[in-house]
Amino acid sequence: MLYNLVTKCEAALPTPTQEADIARINKTAVLHEATEAARRVQFVSQDPAVVKAAKEAGQDLVQAVRSCTALSSELYSSWSRSAA
Repeated sequence: MLYNLVTKCEAALPTPTQEADIARINKTAVLHEATEAARRVQFVSQDPAVVKAAKEAGQDLVQAVRSCTALSSELYSSWSRSAA
């Protein structure tokens, strides 16, 4: 998606043979592509499947942090016991 956006934005730039317009950018085309990208981002971010998956991923991350904290605590305890 990003590659397509960059490619389309590059297409909006003038070619080197357009000497008189070499410093000009087709602002309308760039604005159109940016607007289309923003619309697609909004659509995707509001997709119910994406929202559900994001919530599940967040819950999984919370559980992973808790598990890693417990592992760290157990490793520390075991290390301490082994020194005795």
